[in-house]
Amino acid sequence: MAGAAVLTQADDLDIDLTRHADQEAFVYDDRRFLIWFGGRGSSKTSSTCLHIMRLMNDPAWYGARWLFTAPIYAQIKKGPLLTFDEWFE
Repeated sequence: MAGAAVLTQADDLDIDLTRHADQEAFVYDDRRFLIWFGGRGSSKTSSTCLHIMRLMNDPAWYGARWLFTAPIYAQIKKGPLLTFDEWFE
């Protein structure tokens, strides 16, 4: 899927994957273990949500478990959990 700058979903939602140079590569990477790290605003959480949404529809990934990590729980509670709830409500 290299070269595609926008992920289009069935509901015609266009998502820009050009915010970070490696964002698209991460979203479309099918390896079992991935790490996506960067500074604030580097789209780590949104990219991970896109990655999970893409893989949830792949039968090979049924039953998979996902892990968000941070040095302290408060960082997860204020960031990834809120974003995850927005994407998957």
